[in-house]
Amino acid sequence: MLLLKKKDMSATPEKSLQEKMIEKEEAAATKERMAEELIEGKLNPFKNPLAAATAIVALTLSLLHIFYAYNGVIEAWTLRFTHVCLILLMCFLMKPTGRASVKDKPCLGTVWDIVCIVATLAVGIYILSDISGFQTRAGALTKTDVFMGTVFIVLVLVAARRTVGNVMVILCLFFLAHTSFSQYFPGFLNGPPSSLKSIVNWIFASTEGVFSTPVGVMASYIFLFVLFTYNLL
Repeated sequence: MLLLKKKDMSATPEKSLQEKMIEKEEAAATKERMAEELIEGKLNPFKNPLAAATAIVALTLSLLHIFYAYNGVIEAWTLRFTHVCLILLMCFLMKPTGRASVKDKPCLGTVWDIVCIVATLAVGIYILSDISGFQTRAGALTKTDVFMGTVFIVLVLVAARRTVGNVMVILCLFFLAHTSFSQYFPGFLNGPPSSLKSIVNWIFASTEGVFSTPVGVMASYIFLFVLFTYNLL
């Protein structure tokens, strides 16, 4: 009996691994078929605008990093900001609300996805349209800068919830609450609070928050390795 149980327990992971491999092969075959149909003109990408938008964002993200790898003339904060904006768009498109895939029919949750996409585009256009002015205002942000930064932080938390789950979001919210209301916390957690302006300036307008070293390494090196490795496979 014990031997049979051990065999059953050892067989289960192998089966799940085999299923995952089959799903991966089917997904790769589907992508190849869709690419061939798209090249041959048999597939109309505008039947599903969100799927077409996903392809456009993915192509833009790839071209951005190829351009940076070839020229290397994009300023660090600008590259990191553009990279995160495009990743957020990919997240909201590929991890839709209320649907298993972007290929599924739109539902009520799609409205929230579109709101997130429009908000990401609005913040991106606002910052990139006057990138030098925004960087000059770092440390003395305007009300509009603070508002856009707050929206961006919320979008990052929404994307984090969709990709890595609620635990990371809860941790981030706790520390944001502590930073804002630390005068109400007991013991060693008690301290002077920070204003919304200083929080946004630190998290959004500097290279110490969202756009810190991990994002810099991802935007400068890791994404290129992933992109070229995928093409080799």
